[in-house]
Amino acid sequence: MRLRTQLGSFVGTIAAISLVAGCSGGGSQLPSAAPQGGNGQTTQSVTMRGPLNHTGTSLAARNTGANRKVQHLGSWFIPNHNPITSQVFVGDSTNSVVEIFDFKTRTQTGQIGGLNAPEGLTTDSAGNLYESDTGTNQILVFKSPYTGSPRAIADPSGYPVGNHVDGNGDLWVANICSTASGCAGGGAVLKYTGAKGTPTSLKNAPYRTYFVTTDANGNVWADGQNSSGSAVIGYWKAGAGSFKTVAISLVFPGSLQFDKAGNLLLVDQSGDPTTGGSIMNIYPPGSTTPSGSIILQTTGDDVISAALGTAQARIFAPLYLTGTSGIISYPAGAMVNTLTPTTIGNPDAVAVTPSTLP
Repeated sequence: MRLRTQLGSFVGTIAAISLVAGCSGGGSQLPSAAPQGGNGQTTQSVTMRGPLNHTGTSLAARNTGANRKVQHLGSWFIPNHNPITSQVFVGDSTNSVVEIFDFKTRTQTGQIGGLNAPEGLTTDSAGNLYESDTGTNQILVFKSPYTGSPRAIADPSGYPVGNHVDGNGDLWVANICSTASGCAGGGAVLKYTGAKGTPTSLKNAPYRTYFVTTDANGNVWADGQNSSGSAVIGYWKAGAGSFKTVAISLVFPGSLQFDKAGNLLLVDQSGDPTTGGSIMNIYPPGSTTPSGSIILQTTGDDVISAALGTAQARIFAPLYLTGTSGIISYPAGAMVNTLTPTTIGNPDAVAVTPSTLP
């Protein structure tokens, strides 16, 4: 379990950054679009996992002199990219790059370099790419066609992973923990109105918060772990109030997303009851029982996130162990093809453009 084993290395290198407090909340009345249930339940208690070891090298240091020549190839982008309508972005946390693929041809058309552990990706309606640069505690925003230097958004909590831009253009960022506390809790969900400025923090986020998304009713959803290590999932109604847990069984939380029919697509990194592999469960509106499950990876439990394609007929899942990304039919769950980068690494994060919102 890759995220479980590497948090300790990260904690040893973190710098003190201002604390954004958070803790797990209790169950309460759910919005009409939410799966129905009470307090969050889990199938087992698991120990903490966290993204790859980060060097803490600043963005400025990585973007100068010899580093620029090696990591940026003269710019932020390998210049073999032609802007296209449908694209898939895959974050490789080992090589610290984001690979760009043509959706139709499945070929790699470009690569964004000079990053530091890209653990979360999302896009907005304008085609901008938002990258959680976990190693530098920032969100980097790249404008299409992704050839220029990014706009940096500071993350005061200090451990950004999952991110999401809603239909209003607001940016939501999940932080596993607060570096100011030595990652002893302090999970947070931050809201950047208009994807800029100083963020506000939602109340009572899970002790560890991994991923965040919104539904069609404006409810903000997140998953993570409570202080005892058990997985939790829940929401803030209309993005306000306190975090309310939902009774969905989950072994270890991965990314979450809603499709246009209101189904919740929830990655469970260790959820396959037979192999312990990674799966995506599909929860219909108003239900805490999945209507189906899609196997993402049977060997190991290293699929952290998956993204629904723009036409809602394909799932893209970075396969950490093989270095490729699976293209899986939705909702049937059949492996259709793969995306293979020019340089094999360890993919974690994924996003598509045009963006997919419920």
